Amino acid sequence: MESDGQGVARLPVYRAALPLLRDLWVLAKARVVSLLVFTAAVGELLAPATFTHWPAALAGLVGIALAGGAGGVLNQIVEPALDQHMRRTHGRPLANGRIGRSGAIVYALVLMSLAIAILSIWTNPLTLVLTLLGTVGYGVVYTLYLKPSTPWNIVWGGLAGALPPLIGWTAVTGQLAALPLVLVALIFVWTPAHFWPLAIYCRRDYAQACIPMLPVTHGVDRTRREVVRYALATWAVSM
Repeated sequence: MESDGQGVARLPVYRAALPLLRDLWVLAKARVVSLLVFTAAVGELLAPATFTHWPAALAGLVGIALAGGAGGVLNQIVEPALDQHMRRTHGRPLANGRIGRSGAIVYALVLMSLAIAILSIWTNPLTLVLTLLGTVGYGVVYTLYLKPSTPWNIVWGGLAGALPPLIGWTAVTGQLAALPLVLVALIFVWTPAHFWPLAIYCRRDYAQACIPMLPVTHGVDRTRREVVRYALATWAVSM
């Protein structure tokens, strides 16, 4: 009977923790990070002797996931006011105040520290440097400078999201090669073609938030033409 009572007592605590865990999941942009991990895994599987070096391969995936989560948190730390103006993002934890800025900063530091430790111990310096470049490229360069200043933000900012196949490859091999660079180029040209249709759909929100996305600054027709161009470029690179 005592154990049953303890179980009942713990149940409200468990339920109370679920909203926080859900907010931490959203704050780290876990759905986006899952795509980064997937493309990194592709890079690892294409690398020679992946299964021989499986500890480094696994550490690479975990490190990318943690660093990608830190980048997602940094993105939301910088722009909660912008997120409040958009239907797609106004429910994010920082935007509506469910998590405070200081708590988010601590969360980002923990994620990034774990990523650096894991990559430093089980992979190699090149993988660590590339991961740091990707995180800073998205969380700082794209969010702070590119996104609010140029309609071509997603083109140049997309490079950070294109790096995981190369990072996965280097986690296993410790060196650069042509094949993962082709995958980087493929994701780089695919990203605008993938993102701009969403930007067209959300263009009024972007305009209200004063974010110079291409549909806001150049119109829907021009954006559609650019989507076609980048889709064709994606096809060309894939050949």
